[in-house]
Amino acid sequence: MNKAIVTIVVGDHTNAIFAETKPYIEVYADKVGADLIVLEKFEGGDLPSPHWMKLAIHEFLHKDYFRLIYMDADILIRPDTPDLFEMVKEDELGIFNEGTFVPRAIALHEVKVRMKNPLEGWDGLTYYNTGVMVISRPHRWIFKPPERIPKFQYAFAEQTYLNYKIISGKAKVKELPYQFNRMGIMNKWLGVSRLDSYFVHYAGEYDTKKVVNTIKKDKERWLSDAPEYHYEPCIYVTVGGGLGDQLCAEPALRYLREKIHPKAEMFVLTNYPRLFRHLNLEVGDKMPEIFRDAIFEIKTHPSTTTQLRKYVSHLFTHGVDYNSIAILKRTLPSELKTPRIEIAVEDREEVKDYDVDVIVHPGRGWPINTFPIEWWREVILGLQRCFKVGIIGKNVNDEHGVLNFPMDDVLDLRDKLSLGGLLAMIEKTWCLVTNDSAPVHLAGAFDNNIILIPTSKHPDHLLPYRNGKQDYKAKAVVGKLLEDDFPMYANTFEWSTTTHKIDVRDYLPSEEEVIKEVMKLGVPAPKLDYSRKRRDTNLSQSCGLNVSCE
Repeated sequence: MNKAIVTIVVGDHTNAIFAETKPYIEVYADKVGADLIVLEKFEGGDLPSPHWMKLAIHEFLHKDYFRLIYMDADILIRPDTPDLFEMVKEDELGIFNEGTFVPRAIALHEVKVRMKNPLEGWDGLTYYNTGVMVISRPHRWIFKPPERIPKFQYAFAEQTYLNYKIISGKAKVKELPYQFNRMGIMNKWLGVSRLDSYFVHYAGEYDTKKVVNTIKKDKERWLSDAPEYHYEPCIYVTVGGGLGDQLCAEPALRYLREKIHPKAEMFVLTNYPRLFRHLNLEVGDKMPEIFRDAIFEIKTHPSTTTQLRKYVSHLFTHGVDYNSIAILKRTLPSELKTPRIEIAVEDREEVKDYDVDVIVHPGRGWPINTFPIEWWREVILGLQRCFKVGIIGKNVNDEHGVLNFPMDDVLDLRDKLSLGGLLAMIEKTWCLVTNDSAPVHLAGAFDNNIILIPTSKHPDHLLPYRNGKQDYKAKAVVGKLLEDDFPMYANTFEWSTTTHKIDVRDYLPSEEEVIKEVMKLGVPAPKLDYSRKRRDTNLSQSCGLNVSCE
């Protein structure tokens, strides 16, 4: 069976590159038992560019050859590359679907209009790169020169035309893995070096000197990396959002590191490096200088600038799930959704003299999540009848922080703790009472009781997963949720908690309901012997509970 490898070498740029790639192509041709055909003369005529010389394949398949591999001259072949003739059957056209990595559908939409052809069966995404093709005589019709070369705005030389022929003619296609046509456009999606592929295609680079130098370096690297040719990916993760949003990324980052890419280079950019320092990766709050030929970049920030936000609303998704989809393209099993936080000796030392039963976080943020000061006062006063109470929180900026109001007989830790100190304080305290804010997510790493007052997000999208479930030592006290009045519709691109005119008091449970839920938890164990006298008022009277503080 006659076989050949065909390539086109026209012009100084391509000749300079082919001088570097030719020895490797020749070795591969010998390996697969194929002749090497180099098309070097472009006489123009009706052909717009040398790329259209691929149509000569029509003649080569007529009598001389039954099977061909076409490859562009700017392709470097790794010595251990398998035989494509064996991988692709004779009745199949072997070709790489570039549309899985870059949007090219507009080119075929143009074809549908210009050629007045509905392209029946086209999935609306597929677009083949014709830089590498495995072809047999049954596919000869694809390369039959047209009477007139069609002009397309999105032609990509002859490529769109050949796509039209392949798809409209319903050719039987075997999609080649990207490793047989690896181009720079894939770098940000793969994150692994181009040298991990068999065919490195230097398409899209027109600086001759730069391409030649790159090829020379790549050949040297392959020589040193043989015979394993093992390359780990480089992954760069930007963890965005507030403190709670960022902690919700920890389970997915941990899974990525421990289960999927234990040896990959991983860099995490975050405002809170403290949250991720226990993971085996490089973490910081400043962008590092990374020089790799391919970096897989992940952004977890739930803003409208992220692609994920077009399909998933973070307001109607648990933070751990949202981050998992962004990082892993999947959600984690419930038992793996619990965040881990490393508490250092100095963190516990910072709060060793602070002992309370209940810590309250009166968070300040979105209007729907910022409760009236008097409401918080009544909750704290009610809790003080039976518990020693502390207040935590930090003013981050004008939009997010903690409400400031004086309270007697409380441990006021607002704006007084480091992040590590805050974590240690939550860890040691029997119960946390908070609105929808960072502390509810931080408490997910510990074993204390959580009383959450949600007003915008559903409690199922807020309460942390502990022991594989969300109701472990956790309770949401719900008055009404914003979505009850302002639902998000299926055709809504964006849903905001800040644009609705609301009175937050309409969404709050009563102060007594919150106090009652804390009382249902019983008393801290072991019960602390406080030096100060507790309030004399019996909480059972004010809340209607058959519970005594003593």
